[in-house]
Amino acid sequence: MIKKTIEKFEDDGYKIVRSGNDLIGTTQDEKIIVRVATGEKSVGVAVIRNLLKVAEKEEVTEVHLVSDSSLTPQAKKMVAEKGIRYLSMKNVLIDILQHELVPGHEILSAEEKEKLFGELKIEANQLPKVRGTDPIIKLLNGKPGDVVRIQRQSPTAGISIYYRLVVAA
Repeated sequence: MIKKTIEKFEDDGYKIVRSGNDLIGTTQDEKIIVRVATGEKSVGVAVIRNLLKVAEKEEVTEVHLVSDSSLTPQAKKMVAEKGIRYLSMKNVLIDILQHELVPGHEILSAEEKEKLFGELKIEANQLPKVRGTDPIIKLLNGKPGDVVRIQRQSPTAGISIYYRLVVAA
């Protein structure tokens, strides 16, 4: 499973170095750490604390936790507080964004958001909502307040564009 995870991050442009249970990924713009926790009954606070220690030591910009196990309630709270990106192993191994039934999603930049609001003469809270826990939004690393552009193919209408506001779970 670790080999597949490494391949997935390398496909995304990261140079990966393995250090024990951790994968340190580096691109020109950022340095991430990925802890792959497999085969455990559940992932607890101790795993999160160890991951954060390594992240601080390595001076990473983003922390990921990939696991085939669920998080304990305390670990879930800590992941949310510390801004750790938690991914299920199945979401890393299978890129749901590439599935033929999943329309194209992208998070708008701040400039694009302002332009959209101006053109439509609306406020952000007037857009339909999508939760930050949505699998696609999690993969895109969407945060509350982000606006997502969704492009759907229609046999009759061609391409239809929809916008959603990311909200907290």
